Amino acid sequence: MNITNFIAALLGLWLVSLRVAWADQTDRPVVSTYCFHVIYMEVGVYTFEPPSKASDGSSGTKEKRAKAKIGKGACNQEIEAVSLYAAAVSYCSPSQLAATVPYWQSLCKAAGTPLMDVTDIVARTTKEYAATLPRLNPNVNKTSKTITEPVLLDESYYRLVERSDYTNDWMQYKHLLYGWGIFGFWAGILVLGMLQKAYASLWVLRRSRTLVKGRGDAEQAGVTSTTKAGAVHLLWHRLRTWLVIPAGLAPLSHRHQQYILWATIPRRLDLLIVVAYWIILIVLCFVGYESFPENTRFNSTGYENFYLAASRAGILAYASLPMLYLFGGRNNIFLWATNFSFRSFVIFHRNIAVAVTLLLISHAICYTVQYKVYTDKYIAAHVQNYFYMGVIALVSLCLLCVSSHRWVRQKYYEVFLVTHVVLGILVAYGAVRHVQKTMKNYMGHLWPVAGVWLFDRTVRIARILYCNIRVARSKRVVKTPSSIVRYIPDANLIEITVTAATQIPRAGPGQHYYLYQPFTLRGWENHPFSLAAFGPATAAGADSGEQQLVFFARPHDGWTRRLQKQCQAAPEHVIQPQLFIEGPYGHRSPVHLFDTVVLVAGGSGITSALPYVLEHVRRAGVGRTKTTKLQLVWSTRQRAMIDYMTEGVLQPALVRSDFEPVFNCTDSTAVGNNEKKSSRQQRNSAFDEKSPVEQETQLRSDLVTASDSDSAGATHAVCEAGDKAIAQADVSTPSSASSVINERGSRGVLVSHARPDVCAHIAALVEQAKQTSSTIAVLVCGPSKMADDTRRAVFEAMRGGFLGIEYFEETFGW
Repeated sequence: MNITNFIAALLGLWLVSLRVAWADQTDRPVVSTYCFHVIYMEVGVYTFEPPSKASDGSSGTKEKRAKAKIGKGACNQEIEAVSLYAAAVSYCSPSQLAATVPYWQSLCKAAGTPLMDVTDIVARTTKEYAATLPRLNPNVNKTSKTITEPVLLDESYYRLVERSDYTNDWMQYKHLLYGWGIFGFWAGILVLGMLQKAYASLWVLRRSRTLVKGRGDAEQAGVTSTTKAGAVHLLWHRLRTWLVIPAGLAPLSHRHQQYILWATIPRRLDLLIVVAYWIILIVLCFVGYESFPENTRFNSTGYENFYLAASRAGILAYASLPMLYLFGGRNNIFLWATNFSFRSFVIFHRNIAVAVTLLLISHAICYTVQYKVYTDKYIAAHVQNYFYMGVIALVSLCLLCVSSHRWVRQKYYEVFLVTHVVLGILVAYGAVRHVQKTMKNYMGHLWPVAGVWLFDRTVRIARILYCNIRVARSKRVVKTPSSIVRYIPDANLIEITVTAATQIPRAGPGQHYYLYQPFTLRGWENHPFSLAAFGPATAAGADSGEQQLVFFARPHDGWTRRLQKQCQAAPEHVIQPQLFIEGPYGHRSPVHLFDTVVLVAGGSGITSALPYVLEHVRRAGVGRTKTTKLQLVWSTRQRAMIDYMTEGVLQPALVRSDFEPVFNCTDSTAVGNNEKKSSRQQRNSAFDEKSPVEQETQLRSDLVTASDSDSAGATHAVCEAGDKAIAQADVSTPSSASSVINERGSRGVLVSHARPDVCAHIAALVEQAKQTSSTIAVLVCGPSKMADDTRRAVFEAMRGGFLGIEYFEETFGW
């Protein structure tokens, strides 16, 4: 586990411990002071001689009501003081009685009036004396006349009030405990994720070290891992087979990315986590209530039940807010510290958002019924700050859920982006103002929301500044990235090449970046793109250390469509806009630790596979990979797209014997161009005549971008697509493909006009791996059906007992 993951894990554990320790323990009923608290609240509403300031009968917590009712009489009038202490000596336990005077002093101090000397009152007020005093029962003695002699609070009334107040305060504390239970559930999930990340990191580290010892040791390690698995590895394999890898409903249904009606089914681990969250949330919403008809704090049981339900729903919603914002941020320390993908966190984010919305709607309904049916406070509450701020937060959250619908995200991404930022701020602000004055014990759940949001935005700004602005002190200039955007009409593809102003840290496979066009009317827009190629900048005037990043995209609605139109209007379909980048995000899958690597891509999903191909070429050149066979199974509709990639980015791999491309063009009308093929063959022959050193030098210069593929001496692979070739080959089995791919002499690449049978292809490779005791890594990035079929094939192999296969998915979902 590298230092970044270690630091992220420590930060995650620190955040969890901070949140748990933040629980306000003062909200729990304090038994030692509760007896005198109840007595004071009930006796304090009366006026004793000489007159003392009476209470305004305000509501709220025990502490607030006590402070509101306290007056000078309770602190410096002997008749009222004797009445208070007489009830205390009669009804309080010895430990409670011992805490009475210190607590009494604290109440008077809070009221600004020091407590009189009560030593004589304590000495002469005994139980025998208290028994002789007249009884005071608020249910009977409802008088506003001045009391002129000491009285004793009626015991039956005291017991009822004590039970009512203690039950009410205990219920509020229980709500808080249940809220922390929701937080504890997610904290436990994240801790398990960090432990899993630590185990996986140790596994990668152990296997990486074998590469340093030499090829023979690495091969022996591969054999051992698949034939002599220990108990821990077997347990880990079974957990991954039945929890981590399969679709949520497998083997009944293998749909994961494909929609079922209006939704997708998460993978099984994510589904189990989400289902557990909903079960726990529903249970906590309906259990643990304690109400009784005689409760003196409510005028009916119905009023009490609606009040308790509203409080429970409110605190559970507030307890979920930190995780709602945490899982929605792209700069998330738990993304670094766990093996959960951003897609998994988005699934958690959506479910929590729906849960919080439903909880707040329930909270609003219960309080509406409480105010309209059981009290007359509804109209008066409209002008209160807590009321309309709560309405703002709830309405904003409902609009957020609507604007986050899949249809809105796909058709109007910019609307989704703006509403998420603006309404997200309104939700947090309204939530804070809703409880700021009346329920401060809720604030323990809100400060982390601000911290999470500010951390995410701060890191975003830092990434943007670091990646895009560099001050060249020697030349006294500020450098920003330069960009070239090219549209390829035949392939319906946009190529974006960005020369970064600074050296991007650890640019490599598995990464994606957010692209901005800052100096436009929509400069705030940012769109994620997978990194397709990278390397040192080759443009004239580029400084040493600068890097080029290449992205490919299909034109869709919105920003990419505008780029396409700008390119179409420009000479040679090329423009040079000012683009900023933010990144990198994502993680690198350790496919180089496996004997066979299968990269499955569909359409523009090739952008996720290309960096792994180039990384394999680089690692193989220095002996830092265990991979002896790299297969690229790519299906796309445009034949021109295949030509463009094979003539450019894929050139370094096509001349290698360990690279096996399996290309499929689903457009049956595409045919090869014989003249173009002949030209490529001539250039291939010229390449073959060069020495190995010259070939290696040329290939390294072609790693970055396909735009240089027409330069002198560039290599070109042959893409054959005639009817004869299609009739002779069936790419559904690896054997037929290998009969063409392994012919290194011509370096021909077979393109089949049929959809690949991914399941059969992987199954055949698994059978070969079983015979040779080798390992397989399968990485997929493509359409939903292709991704689901690939996941299914890996699941079936793992369920069949094959230990040497791993599944990686390069997907980015909102």
